[in-house]
Amino acid sequence: MTLKVRQIEAFRAVMLTGSVTAASDLLAISQPSASRLIADLEQATGLPLFIRDKRRLTPTPEALLLLEEVDRLFLGLDTITERVRQIRDRGSGQLRLACLPTFSSSFLPKVVKSFADAHPDVALTVVTRGSGVVVDWVADRRVDFGIAIRPTDLPGVESELLIDTALVCAMPAGHRLARKKVIEPHDLDGEDFIGLNDDRLSWDRADQILGEAGVRPKIRVTTQRAYVAYGLVAEGLGVALIEPFTAPLFYGRGVVARPFRPRIPLQFHLFFPIARPRSAMVRSFCGYLTHHVREHARGLPGG
Repeated sequence: MTLKVRQIEAFRAVMLTGSVTAASDLLAISQPSASRLIADLEQATGLPLFIRDKRRLTPTPEALLLLEEVDRLFLGLDTITERVRQIRDRGSGQLRLACLPTFSSSFLPKVVKSFADAHPDVALTVVTRGSGVVVDWVADRRVDFGIAIRPTDLPGVESELLIDTALVCAMPAGHRLARKKVIEPHDLDGEDFIGLNDDRLSWDRADQILGEAGVRPKIRVTTQRAYVAYGLVAEGLGVALIEPFTAPLFYGRGVVARPFRPRIPLQFHLFFPIARPRSAMVRSFCGYLTHHVREHARGLPGG
């Protein structure tokens, strides 16, 4: 027994419309062609599918049972069609992003909201990790793309500059340095200090600048995460040379941030798996991300 798709389509059309004439119109074929497809299906299956009474076709119990299976088939085809549409318009239907805590705890929720409003059917996963892990996960294709500080070695990934910013000096609002518009190395000599040991490309440069100026702050606490350092500053434990994006979250908690000179660059990059086409969904998210990060940066010290 060999069944043809066109025979199944003709059978379903007759069952849906109730007549061969209407079915032929639905399928855009002639009425004799539709009748022949139904007859061929009955012959191929050995099942009496319709009782013929002049121009009327009455489905048999066998036809009703067959229709259940045919509907399952077409439901599967409809699902495949919808899936194709999703892949064409938005990618795979899910998006996986790895980024630094700096972004996930500051403006990233606004990006996700804008993207989700425009793509309500896309499931988004946001994983927060340090720069090294973010790049490794992108290279291993555990995520679709990542946001991090660019390391020196980039096997398996390609990168694009997202934003070029700089470290700022964060301090308690009542601190003597809060009266200054710009903080310089000599201002930090002997000051209680919150040190950072993550994303060392930036902190090593800060340490070098302070050392060259003969400045020795008193390191009270060292931490890996910027939002922890901001929290410690809010508690009055010291000042910090730190990334600027988290600062607005602490403005209402007694923290102020000032530009630091000489400028200590801090660049954030987008990372993608090498030689892998970017889906329309990835491109869309990166568009929202670029817009929001630039808007956010305008309100930062020195932005």
